[in-house]
Amino acid sequence: MNVVKVVILPAVLFLAIGLTGCGKKDEPPAGKPKDAHEHDQHAAPHGGELVELAGGTVHVEFLHDESAGTLTVHLLDGSMKPIVVTDPPVLNLKTASGPKQITGAAASGGAAGASQWSFRDDALKSHPEGASVRLTIAGKTYSPELPHEHH
Repeated sequence: MNVVKVVILPAVLFLAIGLTGCGKKDEPPAGKPKDAHEHDQHAAPHGGELVELAGGTVHVEFLHDESAGTLTVHLLDGSMKPIVVTDPPVLNLKTASGPKQITGAAASGGAAGASQWSFRDDALKSHPEGASVRLTIAGKTYSPELPHEHH
């Protein structure tokens, strides 16, 4: 009778536990994405490259046109709605002749501020390495780097 308790009883328990799990999908823990590639990412509304700041409450969208030597920056909140700022962003570039700063021009808005800013310079006719934009939103200063564009 000891053989039945030692060998058969654990085998029956193992089989019963294994059968109760059959047919169920492995569900991720609550609050975790089902797949690492299924995370909640926003699409860039203007077709540029997004950089997330302030824990996702701010997004900066960069549109770089090398042929024109321009960079357009859109400032967006966590819901991808425009954020208006009054202080013009400053583009910091590393060029062959040394560091260069370019103040952004408001695309619209004027004195009340703007959510879209543009920069024009011959140094933007290629992808500048180490370029960043200094901007102030709600009293906080950020300096996101210009992302490497996907071609």
